[in-house]
Amino acid sequence: MVGVMVMTPVAMNEHGHALEMIGIVISLHILGMYAASPVFGWLVDKLGSVPVIFIGYGIFLAAITIGAIVSDSSDPLPMSIALTTLGLGWSACLIGGSSLLNESAPDHLRVPLQGANDMMMNFGAAGLAALAGPVLALGGFFWVNMMALAVLAVMVFFGLRAVHPTPRDVLSESVSDRVG
Repeated sequence: MVGVMVMTPVAMNEHGHALEMIGIVISLHILGMYAASPVFGWLVDKLGSVPVIFIGYGIFLAAITIGAIVSDSSDPLPMSIALTTLGLGWSACLIGGSSLLNESAPDHLRVPLQGANDMMMNFGAAGLAALAGPVLALGGFFWVNMMALAVLAVMVFFGLRAVHPTPRDVLSESVSDRVG
């Protein structure tokens, strides 16, 4: 998400968007990141953490798809839609993921584990933001979105693996339960 977000103003500037419009698009993105947090919290209460995380994955996929399609557009409306949607996907995944971490961790580890998780998320975001610049320079905004798609694919893979463990994972877990 951060790689796309930080390169959006640069890509929009390259396509002749006015500075005021770039500011509006980024403001809408930030609105998407935070304004729907209560809705995603409510959904976690109603559906559970994992479904909200997967809803976030779907929203991310929609945002990345729109962003890739409009990557060379001089029309700010589709870029606004893509970036607002990207913010919503981040919100769903963050609220769902934080809730899952909180409900999974023992009481004495919740705060330090959440702090470590946030730190790792921010280091990953910084790394991908730094990588997004050269990707934009070499291939354009389309490829920045493809980089985000690759990260999303990895997230979905591990998310599905956590929800649906392989027979080997189940066997390994049951053996460790018997030994421990």
